[in-house]
Amino acid sequence: MKRKLLAAVIGVAMVALPLMVNRAQAEPMSLAPILSGLQLTQQQQAQVTQLRSQTRQQVESILNPAQREQLKTITAQGQQLQQAIATLNLSVEQKAQLRQVMQSARTDFSTMLTLQQKQKIQQTIRAKGLGKMPF
Repeated sequence: MKRKLLAAVIGVAMVALPLMVNRAQAEPMSLAPILSGLQLTQQQQAQVTQLRSQTRQQVESILNPAQREQLKTITAQGQQLQQAIATLNLSVEQKAQLRQVMQSARTDFSTMLTLQQKQKIQQTIRAKGLGKMPF
């Protein structure tokens, strides 16, 4: 159960990081409160930046142009990513593709973290009462 919840939160964070609009100049960890306080090394930060870029490209390739624009607009207005994605009217195929992208991103991200960093994320998850992905 904890592993599934951790995987879901990491997935949300990995999708949220690349899709936040007008924040390209911000520090990588300022984009996702769930990741704050992890004290990532410079190497980890570089890996996260690369993974964010790859994930963003993959997600954008799944969405049609109207969905991409809608997602940017909704997230720019401050709506949470889970809610924003839920409003996109995704096809069954798109949902399956996003699940696959997210699973890959979660796996890649998880391998970047130390045991202590993973435990910190679990503590944050419990404290914030975060839920599941919408797809």
